[in-house]
Amino acid sequence: MRKTVSLRRSEAVRFAWVSRDSEAARAGLRAGDVILSCNGLPTPNIAALHAALREAQGAVRIGIAFERDGERKGTVLIPAADLSRIPRYDPLPGIENVLLGR
Repeated sequence: MRKTVSLRRSEAVRFAWVSRDSEAARAGLRAGDVILSCNGLPTPNIAALHAALREAQGAVRIGIAFERDGERKGTVLIPAADLSRIPRYDPLPGIENVLLGR
């Protein structure tokens, strides 16, 4: 049974692409996935995603909730990089802000 998530006119962050050898790829994230939250913090835009990742500095595991093909899913990201280097406002490569609406 497939669970559909209703996201009415809210903003979210979508991966435009995912590098094969990245932490995101190892966590099972793919291009087109829409990131809903990071460690329980909503990610309505790139700045919020960056802030959530910076807040997770030192974490061994980071919980990611995302939507793929209308279905809400979850995964755990194991960070290998220094999360404190994530910029405050500049978009990360391969991530774009999207307006979701049905």
